[in-house]
Amino acid sequence: MVLLFREPIQYIVGDWDFRFLTLQMQAPVLIPRPETEQLVELINNHLKSSTFAFLDVGSGSGAICLSLLSENEKASGVAIDVSPVAVKLTRLNAHRCGMNCRLELYHCPIGELNMTLKKFDMIVSNPPYIPEHDMTLLQPEVASYEDRQALCGGKDGMDVIRQILAAAPQLLNRNGSIWLETDLTHPPLVRDWLESRGHLGLTLHSVYKDFTNR
Repeated sequence: MVLLFREPIQYIVGDWDFRFLTLQMQAPVLIPRPETEQLVELINNHLKSSTFAFLDVGSGSGAICLSLLSENEKASGVAIDVSPVAVKLTRLNAHRCGMNCRLELYHCPIGELNMTLKKFDMIVSNPPYIPEHDMTLLQPEVASYEDRQALCGGKDGMDVIRQILAAAPQLLNRNGSIWLETDLTHPPLVRDWLESRGHLGLTLHSVYKDFTNR
């Protein structure tokens, strides 16, 4: 009967594979997608050192941060999320994967993160990036079960992305980087936004298509 209501199979089964990890899933925390696995792979392929510190904005189930930690044994991370359910799930998965000693977790938006906490070599995020007008196009199993706050990025989908970019100069080490999963429409918006705020000292370096060529 549950299937008739199009509940995602990940929530029914209770866990799901992401790269080399099996993570517990819990509604309404965002279910990690293959495109996000590709983001982790891109990050790993561009690492200049196996020792690095990162900030994961919007940890969800912990898919990105725990994959980076498990595949880079000298890395350390801080993960934040505005959802207490997501923070709890990331913590559970961190213990489950044996990564809890290398990960700090906080329940807060990036704007409220203690900027004196530490500096990071990179910021990574699969933020809510769907523009408001596209939310009606979501499949029923996504719209009905997954956290809207983890999906909708405001009118143009850029709300949280702008918050990340604005906070980045205070959080990143010299030559630090930002890795974001975004909407197709966002690269020119990000470029224009950064160019109009030269004081941030940030530039859009590269744009990568996912495996669907989007």
